Amino acid sequence: MNAFWKDYAAFGGEGEFLSGNFAQACGSFAEMMLALSVLDLPFEAGKHESAAKDASITIKAASPMIVFHKEISEAPQADARTPILVSQNYFRADDRYTFVDNERTDKYVAEEFLTFVVYGCQVVVTNPTSAPQKLDVLLQLPRGAMPVSNAQLTRGLHIDLPPYNTRTVEYFFYFPRTGEFPHFPVHVAKNEKLIALCPPATLKAVAQPSKLDTASWDYISQFGSDDDVVNYMQANNLGRINLDRVAWRMAGKEYFQKVLAILSARHVYNHTLWSYSLKHNDLPALREYLQHCDDFVAQCGSYLESRPLTIDPVLRTSYQQMEYAPLVNARAHKLGKGRQIVNERFFGQYMRLMDILSHKQALDNDDRMAVVYYLLLQDRIEEAKAQFDAVDPAKLATAIQYDYFAAYLGFFGEDVKPVRALAEKYKDYPVDRWRNLFAAVTAQLDELEGKGAKVVDAEDKAQQQAKLAAT
Repeated sequence: MNAFWKDYAAFGGEGEFLSGNFAQACGSFAEMMLALSVLDLPFEAGKHESAAKDASITIKAASPMIVFHKEISEAPQADARTPILVSQNYFRADDRYTFVDNERTDKYVAEEFLTFVVYGCQVVVTNPTSAPQKLDVLLQLPRGAMPVSNAQLTRGLHIDLPPYNTRTVEYFFYFPRTGEFPHFPVHVAKNEKLIALCPPATLKAVAQPSKLDTASWDYISQFGSDDDVVNYMQANNLGRINLDRVAWRMAGKEYFQKVLAILSARHVYNHTLWSYSLKHNDLPALREYLQHCDDFVAQCGSYLESRPLTIDPVLRTSYQQMEYAPLVNARAHKLGKGRQIVNERFFGQYMRLMDILSHKQALDNDDRMAVVYYLLLQDRIEEAKAQFDAVDPAKLATAIQYDYFAAYLGFFGEDVKPVRALAEKYKDYPVDRWRNLFAAVTAQLDELEGKGAKVVDAEDKAQQQAKLAAT
């Protein structure tokens, strides 16, 4: 409900319906269209006549119309005191904060403003009372300033401040020329009566600052000595400074290595500084630099092992070993001359592995284990066994995968006794997934001996179906 629909409800249906409150009917697109449809405004306006004289304008309407009128008028001082607090401060947009004892504080600008540098004005309105306040805030840019980031020369803002609450408003500007420019301060009004304001200020815009902040990174990085830069890096948080600003100092190899040692000790990497490893032929730094050159690495194939660059697809997360369980092949035997992988996702995974292995001079033990798994998924038992026999288990990081493959392939041999010994080895393994896999091996051996099917994992649908089939 709003004032517009109240006006429409009171309309008797005779004559033309117009309401100055129609802008309140804005809750949804449907409501706005409905409000426009009930207003008796013509689809095509008549030829209105208007005349301006001095500070007034006269309009002669040729058809029903709605006129919007906006003006700035003087607001009287409020009689009753409303304890609203308001502050106004300026800051440089690209250098807004400073850190004291590792705590961030605002870095306000008060004396000089540089031309063609973007500054911001921060206005803070606080309601220290226990009652909510509905306030109107008037903001203006300094005279002679140009607005930035959709700022307006003059802006009126209505805010609702709950009890003990604060609202912050910011707008941005820059000075295109030097000079002293007055700034009409923020004014806060309630019910069209002035209740709070900041003192007026005159801002001085200069082309070059009269005072330099010799302790800032911007100054030290450009005008300080090499030792000053090193001391600043060691004493400050490197994540808060733009390290690219000292790239021009990296021309000397000794200083380059000194800076990189500081950054490495602090676990900080900067791509621009590390790129100077190419100039100085610094192999350790070059290795680290190339690892971060994703576009270059993408052109070097899926796997590479060389002195300056090693591409490990697993470490670069471009490839990961995936398991497919359950994976049921449509055919147990090859159809036609070529072998086909019907499962598209598995086919893509298998081809990615083949692409990586094709970039290697020889397969290591981990590679062969991956090949064994994917060959077993294709029911290529003889090929899988040949690859498995070439694996040296002593050079694997873990033995459990090797033992499970040995148990699995053991069912295709004549003697299954070693298989039971492997399964018993993991009877009490603390990881449920692996313990259940070896328990399933034991259940399969029991079934071969005529003991009947057994469900090891109640949530395994394949085991449940196997038990039903056995009945």
